[in-house]
Amino acid sequence: MAASQPFEPGRVPYLPRRWAKESEQLHKVSLAVNGLIDGKANTARMVTLSTGELSTEIVDDRIRAQTVVALSPLTASAAAMILAGVSVTTTVGRATLFHAKSAIADLRFGVTLLG
Repeated sequence: MAASQPFEPGRVPYLPRRWAKESEQLHKVSLAVNGLIDGKANTARMVTLSTGELSTEIVDDRIRAQTVVALSPLTASAAAMILAGVSVTTTVGRATLFHAKSAIADLRFGVTLLG
């Protein structure tokens, strides 16, 4: 049986491809599928834009060059920043959010990573 990996924020624990016991494998797969049905796809996180900077980086092993990064403002200030303009570029393991400089500290966003 493969050793289980400890959970670390920003890392997705993968299921091993084979287990010694088929019943254990079926149980874990059913938990994973039921979690997906319940909206627990492990694709969400939060980010606060860096104050006084023109960009903010999100580092996450799940990010690839083709990953879509969807932002959802969590504060009125963050909503205003979206209107001012925020763009995103992605590379392997990193997404960079480009935005206007601001001294406001509550520019918080929910982030969904797709793909």
